[in-house]
Amino acid sequence: MKNFISTKHAYEKYFCTEYKSYYSFYVFFFRKGKEKFNKINKNGNNYIDEKEIKRYLKRKRINNLRKIKYLDLLEDISIENNLYKASEILGYKYQSHLYVVLRESSIGTKTIKRIKKHYKELLVLANPSLLENKVS
Repeated sequence: MKNFISTKHAYEKYFCTEYKSYYSFYVFFFRKGKEKFNKINKNGNNYIDEKEIKRYLKRKRINNLRKIKYLDLLEDISIENNLYKASEILGYKYQSHLYVVLRESSIGTKTIKRIKKHYKELLVLANPSLLENKVS
């Protein structure tokens, strides 16, 4: 139990800024069937491996950086007035979906997967000079 800390201590140390109460943190991370961490119950107290928490936070930080990168790419595409082409490449019927993504700065997992799949094509839409350099 060297690397294990209690769930209350984990909340206070890592998650108190993100969740308003210990209860909301506990309910989110230990929902039945969707547990984020494995907990060990010893003497009536729940303990979590601190390494798992650090791995989770690292993955979350990387995902947030990826979202920011993709939102910046979509903003560059909108500056070049190529959102219609981008929405066609990503397989959306309507261009308005990308407008909503940009306006609210929220991007879902399906959009992330589609952007990751067509990243090079979208990069050319954001920077048309890349295409001109390849042709020359």
